[in-house]
Amino acid sequence: MPTYSIRDADYDDIPAVADLAKQFFIETRLSMLGGILDDRMVEDLTADLIYMDDGMVKVGIDNSGRIVGIVSGILIGHMLFAGPKVAQEPMWYVLPDHRNSKLGLKLLKAYEDWARDRGCKHCIVDCLDPSIEGLISKLGYKAMERKFIKEL
Repeated sequence: MPTYSIRDADYDDIPAVADLAKQFFIETRLSMLGGILDDRMVEDLTADLIYMDDGMVKVGIDNSGRIVGIVSGILIGHMLFAGPKVAQEPMWYVLPDHRNSKLGLKLLKAYEDWARDRGCKHCIVDCLDPSIEGLISKLGYKAMERKFIKEL
């Protein structure tokens, strides 16, 4: 049974994180938006999250030292009310052959710990895969809104 470690991403991780982002894009319904994933943009956004005060990227590493999972976070305010910042998860992804290994749960816990350490009272997790909605609910998350998309 493989073991995994989780650590903060650094500059050298950006290409591997970008590769995971591409796989995430292809596998999820984000590909419905059309177009292609811009490598440079993904790398720039990853670097921003790594180095900005209100952002983070954590990577899951397998026994061989390969990055096989990622979670990212950013602290946001709300445009309609003042109050504590909320943590928003832009990407939470584990390669298919490493799922059902608890790595995804470890990454999510690392995201929650990061948010808690920064004074957040709430975490937001997007769910693009309906098959994990039950798991997210069991972890204490509640459905907040539903998004729809229309091609124009």
